[in-house]
Amino acid sequence: MTWLLWREYRLNRFVLAAGAVLVILPYVIAALCLPIEGAESTELFIGAWIWGGFFSVLSVALLGGNVIAGERADRSAEFVAYLPLERWQMLAGKLLFCLTAIAVIWTIHLLIRTVLLSDQPAADIRWLTICFGVTFGASWLCSSLQLSPAVASAMGFGANIVIWGCIAAISMTVEQTDGYTPDLIERHVAHILVRYAIIGLPFSAVCFSLGTWNYLRRSEP
Repeated sequence: MTWLLWREYRLNRFVLAAGAVLVILPYVIAALCLPIEGAESTELFIGAWIWGGFFSVLSVALLGGNVIAGERADRSAEFVAYLPLERWQMLAGKLLFCLTAIAVIWTIHLLIRTVLLSDQPAADIRWLTICFGVTFGASWLCSSLQLSPAVASAMGFGANIVIWGCIAAISMTVEQTDGYTPDLIERHVAHILVRYAIIGLPFSAVCFSLGTWNYLRRSEP
């Protein structure tokens, strides 16, 4: 298992490096802007939380899209196919690696929210949790079906945007009665979150199950 994890790290090291920079960078910029006269620390870190969450979801999409398709693109899957390893062992290594990386990203955001933004509803860790699940599930499925990590990552990230956008549009259409107001999304954020969870969590579970089944049943690398 150690060898499998090391192999997954080598396959995804550039994704991890880019993700680490993108996740931390918004908070670094916010901290550097604090000495500026008139800068509000709460507003700065809420903005950093939003951008950090966006980049985190992008990193999860890249990870899920690269973890299977990436080894086909660089032809390393053909080498591994000759080793005395069961397909389920390779699957376990991929899942353990991906879940560990995602858990680290999630924990960073949780700690920042707990320490700096505990009273801010905009920094809701539940949004990020569902986004991670939807994005990784869709990217994982697409990665198991074709050869391009870029396409798999884009489809995983796009699936999350489409689901969120449709639910937000439906919520605003159904619940808006007094015309558009600037706080419309804020007033209905709880309803949107519930609908997002109802659709997003089953969607991610189905995508992940189908991707896993397809990976295990493939005879070719």
